[in-house]
Amino acid sequence: LMRRTRKQLGVLALRWRDAYAAEQAADADLIACIRGEKYWALLPFEVASTDGRRCTVPLVSRQQVADFGTTMANCLRASHLTSYDTACRAGRAFLVGLVDLKTGAPQSTAEFKLGPLREGARMTVELVQHTARKDSAPSPACVAAMRELLGHLQEDVVQRHLRLGVMARKQGVWGVSAAQRQTRLRALRGALGKADFEVIWKICEQSRAVNA
Repeated sequence: LMRRTRKQLGVLALRWRDAYAAEQAADADLIACIRGEKYWALLPFEVASTDGRRCTVPLVSRQQVADFGTTMANCLRASHLTSYDTACRAGRAFLVGLVDLKTGAPQSTAEFKLGPLREGARMTVELVQHTARKDSAPSPACVAAMRELLGHLQEDVVQRHLRLGVMARKQGVWGVSAAQRQTRLRALRGALGKADFEVIWKICEQSRAVNA
């Protein structure tokens, strides 16, 4: 850094700002989950059924659950809302909505729960209930989409997502600081470049070793 000119440092500062903003956006859901501001989604993305009729949408906030429950006139609304909100924030329940892929209209709702986190083992995901409007039986299209969704839940990218959410929740408030620290480190690596970052990181490690 001492070898850089003032103009180069200015460019570096702008690069750091942009890199940090991008990394913050990437970690926003994780930090919000740790703080209890939103639920950790069952899936890191929406999933469309292969027949093009349904799309599975993770429900990740109290308001989203309330809106979906009101539209479906089911048990997610009114007196059940608080209990579902508490369970989702604690990671005891995961909710998804199935919508019509063309119109976006809600068609059914499903509740899942996770098995325990075990080292080296895949996360087990259990379908607790799957209901349509007024808690009636879901349509064949929704049943088919749900069958596909259960297969997606075993994919590596989803399994990593589920494990990340469980581990982050276990870390609690400390996890927020750890996540934010990793965000800053990744942004710094992106702004400096790998080679310069590794040099600075090595100096920091040597300094910690001397002061230990």
